[in-house]
Amino acid sequence: MKNIFALILLLFSANLLFALQDDRLDDFSFESSELKHESTPYFAIAGGATFTFQFANFDEVNSLLTTKNFGTDEFSGQVNLWGGEGFTGLVYIPNMRAGFFSYGGSKTVSGEFEANAALINREVEYRVGITGISLEYALVPLKSFAVVGGVSLGRGDLSVSTFETPSESGWNDYNPEVDPYNFTNTISTNYWLVKPNIHLEYALTNFLMFRVGASYNLTFGTDWKQNNNSTLNGVPDAMNANALQIQAGIFVGLFNY
Repeated sequence: MKNIFALILLLFSANLLFALQDDRLDDFSFESSELKHESTPYFAIAGGATFTFQFANFDEVNSLLTTKNFGTDEFSGQVNLWGGEGFTGLVYIPNMRAGFFSYGGSKTVSGEFEANAALINREVEYRVGITGISLEYALVPLKSFAVVGGVSLGRGDLSVSTFETPSESGWNDYNPEVDPYNFTNTISTNYWLVKPNIHLEYALTNFLMFRVGASYNLTFGTDWKQNNNSTLNGVPDAMNANALQIQAGIFVGLFNY
């Protein structure tokens, strides 16, 4: 009987103690906090080679070739541009980088005809070049993989040149005299450009990175010349270097992301 009484007393004391503790729990507040997700930081310093497809608008050039009876094929497709780029991360601005780039290339069409019992070759070359600086921001959704977007500012040149010459000529034929079947004629301009761009980059190792990207040239401030000296008036507004660009590149340096 005493044992039963002692057990009842023990259970009553335990319930009283838990009740008192429950009352004191109201004096405490618990706040839930969200776990912070920190993106992987990006830093790189590198240089490399780039290859770019520039999808130029050839409409005005082709119209000129047709109406002036150049006797050549028309331009189509893209202009292939080779060049290079270097960039470095900005130490005091996380995930930002600044860079410098330069590239250029050309595309040609040709034709031939007979004159004065000789075969005459005619070639028209479309040439473009770009040099500038860039400021970009990188996001790193996966280790070693970055999505980089930004804007580039620069200076470029665009020219269309006609080369005409007999299929064969001699050393003494090179002189300053005018020859209707042996000449070079060039129209050219310099321009400013703004180029928004986005790149996808994958660092194969800490020292090697591959990149693909797209951008669009927005050009302004053209000033056309003929043969570098004569002002060329009446150039259509659509005769410019505005164009979509698709680029691939390989870079070596230091990559930490």
